[in-house]
Order: sequence, then structure tokens, then C-alpha cells
Amino acid sequence: MNVKEELLKTIGYDQRFAATKMSLETIFGECEVLLSTDTLQYNDYDKYEHEIFDKEEKLNRHKEVFPQDCERAFELGRRIASE
Repeated sequence: MNVKEELLKTIGYDQRFAATKMSLETIFGECEVLLSTDTLQYNDYDKYEHEIFDKEEKLNRHKEVFPQDCERAFELGRRIASE
């Protein structure tokens, strides 16, 4: 998702995710939420004009943090598949 982690609460996403989690738990049982925040919007930022994103910050985060998010998703999938 595009939003930075520190803005989740400010824009109310935390409440939306909590409500969705509660609904899913009511129907299916235990539920876990995994978020990947501040993700890339474009494959090539040089092709677009934008003033909202810091290109270097986005690319650095994608390089450093996104692989960790992918690993957490993989581990979540492994846990779900093994239970």
C-alpha cells in the first residue's frame, strides 16, 4: 500500500483493518493482518511527474524494507500451510 506506516492511524486505516479483521475472525476464526506500507507506485519514477513522493526514498525503502515484508508474507504463508 502506498501510505507510510506512520500515517495509518492518522487516516483511519488502523480502524478499518481492525474492523475487517474482526469480521473475518467472526466468519473464519483466527486472522492475522500483514501490511506492506510505503510501496512503489511506478516501475520507473522518471517517466512520471509527481511532487508527492521522494523518488530516492521510495527506491531505498523498496530495496531495504520490501524484501523483509516479502519474507514476513512467506513465513505467514508457511505457518498457515503447516497448521
